Amino acid sequence: MKSKVKNLLFIIIMFFLLTTNVYSSSFVMCHDNGIVKALRIIAIIINVAKILVPSFLIIIGMKSLITSMLNNDDDLKKELKKFVIKVLVGIFVFFIPTISNAFIGSIEAYDKSKSVFTDCSLCLNDANYCDNLLSLYPEEPEDLPNRHIDLNLEGLAVNPTTVGPVASGTFEVHMIAVGNGDAILIRSDSAVALLDAGPINTANKVVKYIKDLGVTKIDVVIPSHYDGDHTQGLPAVFKNFPVSRAYIQTDKLAKKGGNKALDPLRNFAKKVKAGDVLNFKEFSIKVVGPMVMTKDCLNRGYPCSNYDSINLLITFGDTKFLFTGDFVQPDRMIKRFGREEFENVDFVKQPHHGLGGNMTKRLIDIMKPKIVFVPDRELHLTDREIRWYNRVGATIYRTSKNKNLVAVSDGKNIKVTTKANPSNFKR
Repeated sequence: MKSKVKNLLFIIIMFFLLTTNVYSSSFVMCHDNGIVKALRIIAIIINVAKILVPSFLIIIGMKSLITSMLNNDDDLKKELKKFVIKVLVGIFVFFIPTISNAFIGSIEAYDKSKSVFTDCSLCLNDANYCDNLLSLYPEEPEDLPNRHIDLNLEGLAVNPTTVGPVASGTFEVHMIAVGNGDAILIRSDSAVALLDAGPINTANKVVKYIKDLGVTKIDVVIPSHYDGDHTQGLPAVFKNFPVSRAYIQTDKLAKKGGNKALDPLRNFAKKVKAGDVLNFKEFSIKVVGPMVMTKDCLNRGYPCSNYDSINLLITFGDTKFLFTGDFVQPDRMIKRFGREEFENVDFVKQPHHGLGGNMTKRLIDIMKPKIVFVPDRELHLTDREIRWYNRVGATIYRTSKNKNLVAVSDGKNIKVTTKANPSNFKR
């Protein structure tokens, strides 16, 4: 009996080590189609085992106990003790999923990575939840050829078959402090693009900031996804500035619908996908995500959630900028575009305001960024992610601490201004 208990304890310890290892691979793993299928099989095994094992132990124990009682066995107390042990072991096995949830929860609370492992743990405990994940996150599609998009904007269009963008003047990234939301404007000497417009309560602030820069029109709008803290400011932007083009990750957005923040995009925005390149006069924007989209966004056009965030790699001269929305799919991006695409990325916009934990050590080590911008209301970055950035020499700037942030590139180097006054960058 002691050997059986030891074996059971060994299995439990190995299970906890396995869950910890899966946890360390981040939230992305819990949305991988193949991993979810494997977790579903494990979930079925666990849920069958938690019924069969206790039942078997209790039946065997009762049989031995009844046999001992009928035979007036002198070892009745011994058999009763064995039966109680079997019952307790059976109860423990039955509650292993509950115990594992508590264990995982304690890790998340310690690491401050809220919801990083939630889907994995729920899937392990409920095969039906795995089915829901499989419907949300389909298998990875086959790679499609890249497109170079001629913007056909006066002074901006670059024929992709000839010379590409040539850096001149300066390139600016303005991260407007809007709390836990994204409102980012980028500008070269001849083009202005808006990447997200923040929540409704800061819409007027975003509009004023853009006007204070001296901007009178916006060439391109690219919202990362449809959450309100990224899109609710769009109607105010479109009302105050003429916008030439807009790009989103779907061509299925309804012509009319309930989310009024998306109204400016209906019948106007064009679809872009991973691999597409938008060529401007001085810089280029390459779409590097999402590699895989939720079925709702892909097939219905709504909602396009965090997981569907457009990721943009912008090149200006020798400097590179990565914008992530609320989610990145690092392993898929590296597989599709290669390590070289992401080497020496100078600037990174941390996904999801520092929440979520989907930026991986592998990607950070490849990029070796010098500058990290985090749009947050308070510190959400995990200690682990901060260590990863520190090891590659990155400086982290947060809007909750540094207010409006501006990064200016001359094509070789990037200078950062904190607590920025837009009037100081007026043209």
